[in-house]
Amino acid sequence: MVFEYSPHCVGALRGIAFTKSRREEAVPLLKEFIGLESLEMAQKAYDKLREIWPDNGMPSEKGLKNVASMAEVPANVPMEKILDWTLVKEVLSARSR
Repeated sequence: MVFEYSPHCVGALRGIAFTKSRREEAVPLLKEFIGLESLEMAQKAYDKLREIWPDNGMPSEKGLKNVASMAEVPANVPMEKILDWTLVKEVLSARSR
């Protein structure tokens, strides 16, 4: 099953790398996608997002907990019950070989 979905996962990881390494190209796209009023606002948003966006596509445990809290997921629900990172981990492992 990994091979069936891995092109999409690989594409997403390449998209992250592209976006993080090409600020000048990404900012206008971000402005349009989010619907911001100015490029200056998009530049500020990009700079903040870039800091917290992991290169490997895997959010930190702290980041997951923050999102779960904002979504009002009960604290006693394990993240493994909500998210399955198996595919991303397998693609990352395959790419590093």
